[in-house]
Amino acid sequence: MKKYKEILIIFIPIIFQQLVMNIINIVDNFMVGRFSDTYISAITIINRIFNVSNSLLLGLVASCAVFIAQYNGTKDTYNAESTFKFSILSSIGILLPMIIVFIVFPEFIIGFFTNDIDVINAATIYIRLLSLSLIPYIVSQTISNAIRSIGIVKGPLYISIIMVLVKIVLNYALLYNPLQLELFGAGLALIITRIIELSLLIIILEISNSGLSVRNFNKCKISSRLAIKVVKRMLPLGINEFLYGIALAVMYKLYASYDTMILAGYSIALTYYETFRVINGSIGMTMNVFVLPLLSNDLYDKAKNKAYQIFVFGVKMAIIIGVILFALSFTIPFIYNTSSVSINLATRLLKIMGLLFPFITFHGLFYFIFRCGQDNKSIIITDSMYLLFIAIPIQYICIKNGFSIITTYLCTELSAIIKIIFCIYFIRKGNWQRNLT
Repeated sequence: MKKYKEILIIFIPIIFQQLVMNIINIVDNFMVGRFSDTYISAITIINRIFNVSNSLLLGLVASCAVFIAQYNGTKDTYNAESTFKFSILSSIGILLPMIIVFIVFPEFIIGFFTNDIDVINAATIYIRLLSLSLIPYIVSQTISNAIRSIGIVKGPLYISIIMVLVKIVLNYALLYNPLQLELFGAGLALIITRIIELSLLIIILEISNSGLSVRNFNKCKISSRLAIKVVKRMLPLGINEFLYGIALAVMYKLYASYDTMILAGYSIALTYYETFRVINGSIGMTMNVFVLPLLSNDLYDKAKNKAYQIFVFGVKMAIIIGVILFALSFTIPFIYNTSSVSINLATRLLKIMGLLFPFITFHGLFYFIFRCGQDNKSIIITDSMYLLFIAIPIQYICIKNGFSIITTYLCTELSAIIKIIFCIYFIRKGNWQRNLT
């Protein structure tokens, strides 16, 4: 690992922050899931729904973060600040209609995933509260992605650790004793947590030497030229992320066609799995820090070599994480108080997820290379289009032919071999190597 020393300095705080933040999902899944399979299914369905808005948000802020990092690489502080302001305003403007729909028509949205009245009633309570938590979350993600893209990684990590502790304390107080609010308590705890998180991130932003500041918003003007330049790159990526989130929701809907106990087992395994999937995003942010300044200075060969080095590092880390994920499958029976069918299925699925983890990470990391140079055509073809026109049809055929959820999952994930062929072709074309500034 000696040759990866400079990568590890950036990667370790990022991966820990992502892991810690995802522990919030495990906290809710575990603490609420102790009530019943119904609550586990409700929380997982809502997380699937919010993956659509979250994917769109991350696409928007990631695209802007690329510009911020490249402007920062050329010491263009004014345009970096302008892009940062545009990132916040555009993200709120685009996602606000979705928040309103989630609050006003929750039963309609949830009904897409399940016909179980108990699950719908439980999920309706949770979705409205999570919708309100999205407002501070949008600004938090914009700030966090912006400062991480230019190498400020320790502050967000410390905040994430604090937030998990706050969430655990609030969950215990609101779910159990003394208030016993159950799902309502979990949602209320999340709103409070997100507000505290945003407040701390603003403090970190203002005391950092990033050149970015909320206080400068009135001084900073967004030129039409800058807005058009960013939107031309941001919109396709945002559309891809939106379609990607919808594709994941459709895939979950298809898995939900199995019965409630099987769905609960899949939901438990998925929560563990997605917690460790943060390695992909962490590698992507690490690539931003190292590769984007090289692209902004037209050092394409160095950018290519650095991207390859980080890619290989990511796959090696995925092998280690896959082993950890496999080992964690043995802890499920001791943590969850659900049906034996759910627990046994979750244990089996998590073993398979652990074994496939390096393969899934391998094909997932191509996305972040394409994103460095905003090669949106390659991203759309190998990301959302792959899911919609290859993975989902294979999943649907398996389910309609009566395959078990284990077999269906294996066939769906292994279909990524087709995706890898396209990714290698686009990488060799080199369209991702471009200076956006």
